[in-house]
Amino acid sequence: MTRRPMELFSTKLTTRIGTWNVRTLYQSGKCAQVTKEMDRYKIEILGLSEVRWNTSGMTNLNTGHTIIYSGNTKQNDHTKREVNKDETFSPKKLVVKRRKFNVGKLKIPNIREVFQISLQNRFSAISDLVIEENDINNTWEQTNNVILETCEETLGYMQYKHKNWMSDNTWVKVEERRIAKEKVLNATTRQQKRQTQDLYIEKDKEVKKNCKKDKRNYVEQLAQEAEITCSKGDMKYLYNTTKQLSGRRSNSNATVKEKNGNVITKIEEQLKRWKYHFEEVLNRPPPTDPPNIEGRQVLNIKTGDITKTEVNTSIK
Repeated sequence: MTRRPMELFSTKLTTRIGTWNVRTLYQSGKCAQVTKEMDRYKIEILGLSEVRWNTSGMTNLNTGHTIIYSGNTKQNDHTKREVNKDETFSPKKLVVKRRKFNVGKLKIPNIREVFQISLQNRFSAISDLVIEENDINNTWEQTNNVILETCEETLGYMQYKHKNWMSDNTWVKVEERRIAKEKVLNATTRQQKRQTQDLYIEKDKEVKKNCKKDKRNYVEQLAQEAEITCSKGDMKYLYNTTKQLSGRRSNSNATVKEKNGNVITKIEEQLKRWKYHFEEVLNRPPPTDPPNIEGRQVLNIKTGDITKTEVNTSIK
């Protein structure tokens, strides 16, 4: 089932975009500090460079912010070069992001009953139209719209709340480091520059030390909660916690490509590509040299009904 896309750009909203060389994001608490600065400057989309991550791409944080990172540049000689239209990033990647329905409400009996009744009424209203049409694509589109509208009205969307694992003491250290950085930038003499730089280095070490400690406590707390929920049989929470600890995320925005690697953007061309793919994979020609497999030897085993004598013999 296709989820409703949520518009990132709108004429009624103000979207602020910025860039930042963060030196590295491969540290505990670094993403949380970047998010804090995005809130302070009211930035929704932030482009980051030198993040020290293996790949490049775009990710949506649990706080609702969007970051675009350059990651590791493979086979880059770090020299100037010309860029044509095919090598540039498409702005369509920033248009929508996916939202999940709050299916957890279906565990509540009253909401589950309302959802079932609403879904049944909507299907009964379009049942005659679905029967008259023979196009499978139109039938699926109507069915998909019915399910989406019912979920949107009765269940709503998931509201993600980012759990801040950094302690208040660590955030105080982060603010002290930021003030120390401003003093370094505002220093006018060499002596002031040296003194403020030493103060900034000391505050930066305190921030890193506190972040590592808070991260260790947070991971231990998650592991304890996962152990408790596993003993209660809540496998969904256990799976989500394990995925959170491992840091693995699934990419739901997989693109459809041609054989030569070009991305297909039009829906009609994507459907044709899927059709050609399955025809090529499933409709295989018969083998030119089929294997000669000899039949198995039939064993002398009685396959009739079990007698009372056999039952008594097996019991003894």
